[in-house]
Amino acid sequence: MAINTDRIALGYGNAYIAAYSSGSVEALPADTVARDGSWGGAWANLGSTTADGVKYTSSNEFRHVDVGQSTVDVFSRVTKQNVEIELTLKETSVENLKYAMGFGSLSTSGSSGVLTVSHNPGLMEYTIGLEGPSPDSDVTAAQRILFYRCVPISEPEQVFSRDEETMAVVKFKALLHGTSSIYQIRQYRP
Repeated sequence: MAINTDRIALGYGNAYIAAYSSGSVEALPADTVARDGSWGGAWANLGSTTADGVKYTSSNEFRHVDVGQSTVDVFSRVTKQNVEIELTLKETSVENLKYAMGFGSLSTSGSSGVLTVSHNPGLMEYTIGLEGPSPDSDVTAAQRILFYRCVPISEPEQVFSRDEETMAVVKFKALLHGTSSIYQIRQYRP
């Protein structure tokens, strides 16, 4: 097999978030928007991440069925799908902390932001967009992933230390949107 370096992706990722709406999910930007370009709409960029920064995992559980007449399984079914998104944010604004917790009321006045958390909160649902390099020789190429409906499952922790930056690890679990959609991956190669 020949080596094709245009199929190797290398680079950092960006994360975006928007409120989830079952009737009108926030769309990914058009393919004409280059990587690092403005996503527009209701998308909020979650800002700087660590070098490990933006990742998602997709795992499946299977049921393999065998019968007495065969030494090989005769069919398999996926019995559970689990998709999680994990972001390590270096920008620990009250806005990002609200996204991480999925509840609370946010108020801003001038240069101040206040996140107030009450007991028995209702959990917010979000649409998450990830953007990274697409396998292409052009640096403007982008791979974009849209997670239609997500809820935060992180337990935010902040450490204030003179030796390290303050960071927030944020985790989301993807849920079913409509009757069949979980996420989509799109590659833009100019």
